[in-house]
Amino acid sequence: MKDRVKQRIAFALQCKPSEVPEDPEELKKALEDRRAVLKSKKVKDG
Repeated sequence: MKDRVKQRIAFALQCKPSEVPEDPEELKKALEDRRAVLKSKKVKDG
């Protein structure tokens, strides 16, 4: 995986580029978990 891609994924996961999982399945799960955390923090309007 290229360094720039790793940096962008690490930013999305809020971790270090060295901690980004290389395995596509692990990476997908980590991104889904992060997305769930962000959705739970979202404040509803009104």
